[in-house]
Parts: sequence; C-alpha cells; structure tokens
Amino acid sequence: MNKFDAKYQLYNDKMIDAMIQLLQKKSFDAITVTEICRTAGIQRSTFYAHYSDPYELLQDMANQVLKSFWAYWQSHAAREPEPKINQENLEIFFAYVQEHQEQARALFREQSTVFWEPILQWISEQLKTISRDQEHVRYTAIFYLSGVVNVTNRWLYTGCKESVESLCDLIFSCLPSQ
Repeated sequence: MNKFDAKYQLYNDKMIDAMIQLLQKKSFDAITVTEICRTAGIQRSTFYAHYSDPYELLQDMANQVLKSFWAYWQSHAAREPEPKINQENLEIFFAYVQEHQEQARALFREQSTVFWEPILQWISEQLKTISRDQEHVRYTAIFYLSGVVNVTNRWLYTGCKESVESLCDLIFSCLPSQ
C-alpha cells in the first residue's frame, strides 16, 4: 500500500480524524497509539504502516491543516493574496476557523510547536520591518500570535458567537496604530 492508494488515504484520514477527536478530550502527551487505533477503527499494524509514532501523525495532521488553510486563504482573498498581517487576512483566518471548528479546537487546545512554529515564522517575517533586532521581532511575533491564539480559543469556547468582523475589529483595536 502506498501513499497514493485510495485505501491508504482512507486509513490516513481516519487516523487524523481520530487524533482530532482525541485532542478535544485530552492533551497530546496523554494520547496513545492504542486510543488512536480504537477511535479510528484500525489495527495497530495499520497505524505503524503509516506512522512511526503519534508525534508523526500530529505533524502530518498539522501540515494538512496548514495546507488546507493556505488554499482556503488564496481562494477567499479579494485580490491577489498578500501575505501580510491586515484586516482582510485576519477575517479570512477567522472565517476558516469558524468553518473548521472541530479541527481548530483540537489544534488550538494543543498549541503544539508542530503547528504553531511555521505560523510564528510567517508572522516574524511580516514584522521584520519593526526592528533589526531578530530577538525583538521574535518576541513581538510570539506576543501577537499568543493574543490571536487566546482570543480564538475564547471565541471557539463560547461557540463563535461574535461575528468574524467584530472579532477582527477587536484585535486590531488592541494593536498600536502605525
């Protein structure tokens, strides 16, 4: 069975769905291969045919979510997408989160570096203009990402009651004007 077989992909999707379900209930460190297999309805041998350990599954899941988000972002940008921190892109982000609440709850709850490090690097790239000191840029990016992550967690926890636009307005009202 190779990665391009429909059966391989079906089992892979089942394991990712199982990981999402389990991450909504407990931390990643508490999840076992046995639980993943039981939740996915697969054998341990099937798990190990795909992954060497749960961390590799988490990494694959994070990569798939990021790939899905970037495709969503590109298809929803009003013009040629600009990779910048601005109101339009933040609205696209929150719209994606709202449409994929189950995945978002799992990943935002975990706050694994597997998922967040690429986003942190992207934010750091956007913030390079504020300082030549890379450590200052990194701390600013961490501060910004932490704020967005925690606001998003709260929004998800309360059932996404606020509109995407009002949430973006709130975040941008907290940022210093440039």
